[in-house]
Amino acid sequence: MHIVSRVFLIVFLFCSYGKVFSQANPSLNQLNSYKYFVIKDENTVPQYKDTIAKKILSILKHCNFPAPLDQSVLYSNKFDQCQILTLVYSATSASYSSSEIACSFKFVDCNYSSIVSNEIHEKTAFLNEKNYIKTVAKCFNTLEGFQYKYATKEAALPTEELASQEKSGSEEPVQYRGNADPLKGLNVSKSKDMVIGKYYALIIGIDKYKGIWPPLKNAVSDAKAIETSLTKYKFDVFHELYNEQATREKIIDEFEWLMANVKEQDNVFIYYSGHGELKKELNKGYWVPSDAGTASTSNYISNNDIQTFLTGIKSKHTLLVSDACFSGDIFRGNTVSVPFEESEKYYKEVHGLVSRQAMTSGGIEPVMDGGKEGHSIFAYYFLKTLNENASKYFDASQLYNKIKIPVINNSEQSPKLSPVKGAGDEGGQFIFIKK
Repeated sequence: MHIVSRVFLIVFLFCSYGKVFSQANPSLNQLNSYKYFVIKDENTVPQYKDTIAKKILSILKHCNFPAPLDQSVLYSNKFDQCQILTLVYSATSASYSSSEIACSFKFVDCNYSSIVSNEIHEKTAFLNEKNYIKTVAKCFNTLEGFQYKYATKEAALPTEELASQEKSGSEEPVQYRGNADPLKGLNVSKSKDMVIGKYYALIIGIDKYKGIWPPLKNAVSDAKAIETSLTKYKFDVFHELYNEQATREKIIDEFEWLMANVKEQDNVFIYYSGHGELKKELNKGYWVPSDAGTASTSNYISNNDIQTFLTGIKSKHTLLVSDACFSGDIFRGNTVSVPFEESEKYYKEVHGLVSRQAMTSGGIEPVMDGGKEGHSIFAYYFLKTLNENASKYFDASQLYNKIKIPVINNSEQSPKLSPVKGAGDEGGQFIFIKK
């Protein structure tokens, strides 16, 4: 994991074990202003998790940190979120080929802003538990000599007693951020850094084709059912193109309309259900509009064109869902996303980051038109998940994780979800908000 803090200076040091990347911290004393303390493992090598956690707890105890609370406090309404300090740490194999170990940590506040952080990369002869622990100890050298003191008269009390006072005290009630609902308490309507704009949906479904393209049976019913399901969520504008309406010209017109009308805080959902084509000679995938009567690529809309339109739509979040053959061709190059976590901080972080993602019913492969209950396999499980969701907030990665296994197990296709390379994605997520 690579951690960069904008206010910290990166200093490169060299030692006998390899490179050490250290970040100068303005003041460790900032840590003293937090009443509660939580630790969170992020991507540590599985077989060493327990040992590494014990080592970190030992380091923190030596610095006089209180005993950590359970992570559940991060989305509990019993604690003031802005009094909780979270330590996020990781110890991984940075490179098996060079026997390199990476360790990083950051202390983050309730806005997920980094307060103190450090990261080191150590070259070692053996990738074993002993060397991992040694690297962890070096990584936390930043805290050497630091003694944690909660900066109030209650500083000497143990964490458990402080928590008890917080729950049972007779003080004036405080409006807390946390709740079982991950976004409850974010005060979205007033928050300056989390403004939810309009939701736009462009729905395209084509059964009726001309010329060489055979008709489909379920594409339009899939698209219409998706539109119906989306009415249960926050969507402000729907545009639909079905059958003869979905010509190449009109599809492009709709993309251009979105480019002209969508604002920076808005959200765009695009669904395409119809034929797809792959030209192996060009190594390129295409959508097939309703008026494409021949096999000429001049009649199609390429995935490259779609990627260009996604770049041009100036939304906060755009999610393209394509249920067509060879639709996975839109993923070109390597990309990364913020890993999912059921917490307020996660939703706030991924909402604040721009996203340009695509979810496809398969990769570079044909996908089935038939399936279950008058829908394709992909559309059936997509609809089932949207309709059965009971959460107020539900992001694209959660949706994908619920449909991936049943689609793979009941078909010969493998759905994909990934950022669209080069379209402006910054690691965010499209969030469905239930009415």
